[in-house]
Amino acid sequence: MNEEHLPSRRNFLLRLSSAAVPQAGIYRGRIEHIPTGRTARFDSLQKLEDFVREVLTTENDQDPDTRFTDEK
Repeated sequence: MNEEHLPSRRNFLLRLSSAAVPQAGIYRGRIEHIPTGRTARFDSLQKLEDFVREVLTTENDQDPDTRFTDEK
């Protein structure tokens, strides 16, 4: 099996609220991009995906030397 590279700059902490019921398609909680500390609350899977996409797009647009100085 080929091991994927999992760069730490792509680490996220996902916390689902007690109101989340993934089996029913209900997603609520908070997500944090560990390297930058950026956080967002979400109440749908789409908003969760939007945050991840935004963070990773911003990461790719930034100069590597300033990548980890993103402010909230």
